Amino acid sequence: MAQAIDDSPKTGYETTLSTPYPGQWFQVELPATSAVTAIEMDAVESPKSFAKAYSVQVSDDGENWGKPIVTGIGEPDARINLMAPVTAKFVRITLTGKQGWQKWAINSLDFYGEEGM
Repeated sequence: MAQAIDDSPKTGYETTLSTPYPGQWFQVELPATSAVTAIEMDAVESPKSFAKAYSVQVSDDGENWGKPIVTGIGEPDARINLMAPVTAKFVRITLTGKQGWQKWAINSLDFYGEEGM
């Protein structure tokens, strides 16, 4: 999973043991509590394996999650702009829809905002 956030679009995360299913999630712990304004989720190296539909939740402790702060329909190179900055230490992206038997891949996951809020 660390390869999704290693600054290399040639590596990444991909479901391997089973096909993706709604409810499957990918979680990241940020280095510090931060104000997040946007997320880029890139599956360009696996263009058919992007999240077809998703939701994003945030948490301060990785245990308690609020309602989704954004939901969307995916694309191979999705930029998720948040309506307003959200403060979080943990970010979870949950698959809410899929298409056929395609795997779910994230070649690069980038966060924008201000660290250390």
